Amino acid sequence: MELTEEIIKNNCILAWFITPNHEINHGDHYFLPRLSTNDNGDDWILKQHLLFHDDWNWIMMVCEKIEKLGYIIHIFSDCDNSEITIEESGYHYVTHSFVEDINKLRGLNKVCLEFVIQYNEGTLKQAKK
Repeated sequence: MELTEEIIKNNCILAWFITPNHEINHGDHYFLPRLSTNDNGDDWILKQHLLFHDDWNWIMMVCEKIEKLGYIIHIFSDCDNSEITIEESGYHYVTHSFVEDINKLRGLNKVCLEFVIQYNEGTLKQAKK
């Protein structure tokens, strides 16, 4: 997948959400110790090297943070389509449905990103199941 400015921007939103100490993030670098792949052994990652859009290990850190906040992530698939939902106490907050030929990682990335944006803005919308 080509790395576009939109992907970089979205990855930065997700990196900010999972970073344990926001004060130390600056500019184009994020402090992500569990995800560092730098050859020099430090834990700073350039925004162009964030891989939430392309690596299950990365997006799962976002899922873990969402779950620590008390939400549940459901991934449902049948032979024709899939649905990914983030919910809490019987209320759906973010749902994304897609046909099966679309990559589940990209679908989960989209749901997590939408959730994080709404969470950060304080605009999570409840929809009863």
